[in-house]
Amino acid sequence: MATATRPPFAPKSERSDSQGDRRLQDVIARVEKIDAENGIIYVSAAPEAGKDQGKSYAVSIRDKAGNINKVAEFEGNFIDNRMESAIPAGAVIVLEGLLDEGKENDGWTKATARWIIAAPPVEGKLVRGLITASSFHGNVNRVQVWHENAFDLNDTETLNSLKNNFDQKVSEFNGSFDDEGKFVGPVKPRLGFQLRAVNEAGDIVHLSDPISWNEDGESPASQDGQVKGGMITGEYLQSWAEWYKGMAHENGLTPELVVFRDYKASKDYNVPASGPLNTMVRTRGPQDANQSADDQDREAIFGRTLGGKGVLILSAGKLNTRTGERKGERNDYVNRIILSERKGHIHSRITGPNGEARTMHANLEPVFPTASQGQARQRDKIAEAAAEAGDAHVEATNAADELPLMDNDHDDAPLAQTDAAPAARRSSGAGFNFGG
Repeated sequence: MATATRPPFAPKSERSDSQGDRRLQDVIARVEKIDAENGIIYVSAAPEAGKDQGKSYAVSIRDKAGNINKVAEFEGNFIDNRMESAIPAGAVIVLEGLLDEGKENDGWTKATARWIIAAPPVEGKLVRGLITASSFHGNVNRVQVWHENAFDLNDTETLNSLKNNFDQKVSEFNGSFDDEGKFVGPVKPRLGFQLRAVNEAGDIVHLSDPISWNEDGESPASQDGQVKGGMITGEYLQSWAEWYKGMAHENGLTPELVVFRDYKASKDYNVPASGPLNTMVRTRGPQDANQSADDQDREAIFGRTLGGKGVLILSAGKLNTRTGERKGERNDYVNRIILSERKGHIHSRITGPNGEARTMHANLEPVFPTASQGQARQRDKIAEAAAEAGDAHVEATNAADELPLMDNDHDDAPLAQTDAAPAARRSSGAGFNFGG
């Protein structure tokens, strides 16, 4: 079957976060009907955070650059008879770069989109949320999906609930090995956390490292020498939480805990030489507001900083066309990141425990790579930092990322993957699937 050729990156004006009062977004939706003659697809979108139901859109294509007129079975930017036959009513799709026009007609909100992507043939392979990424040797190796509100470290009940979630993930991961200690899968995302301190004005003034692997922990993989460390346990989480809470209180600050799922990227996922994804993984995130931009050696996080709300497409395994059997469909490698909106510091998008707005202190604003910083130079910096941290640490970390291990779960049904829970339930962690 013919394959649609994707148009080049859209002009800057289209990729902008807003056009007037409108914002680009990437939406998971279910097809209701297709008007091939007029080039309109009618869909019901998954609900936004805190809402019981999503909008119903009448969507047309905004940009037909390149005169692409062949719609593949999986994606395309022409709504015609071929798309109608490839994406029938009831199918789940991703609307990339959706622009809500705000005009309603017979219950349908008028909208345009740049690209339409059919969901993979295995259910549960679309994840929408706040996304960041990190790289290793020039390739994306991990992709993070963040809980949209932080948790109150002063709330003992909430912390105990989170500890149970982390312990459950450890148990599930350790159960992914056979009796001989061999990993048999499936590959699921890790569960990780990051701590932050907030002042009275609501500014985030300090960030810990984001952590999704305990190098001093244990797992079936570490017991036979495959890799050093293990997944984050509830006890390990609490030890960090208690230490950070004490430090924050000594400085008159409010401590908060943020949770994320840490997916392993497909081995074929390369960072492009230029473009938004390259910028995401090369942007640094300062950690301490007491250190200014003039401090050459200030602490910073590589990647896992710049991001926004988008959609992940996870691997659906490989189909044996002769037997009709699909292998590896339970694994959740990230095959694709769809992120159209303007990106910013991910923590500025993560609210407080009760939905309070959070802003970044000026000294914690992302540090973007300069035009003169090529990937080779960036790799040299990372290598130098790794050498300072110790060869054993580097080897253990690299080995952990090479194994198809250490991961959690995600939601089952694409349309059940709402962004977060209603405001009244935010502090409980409801609405963020910790797995299982």
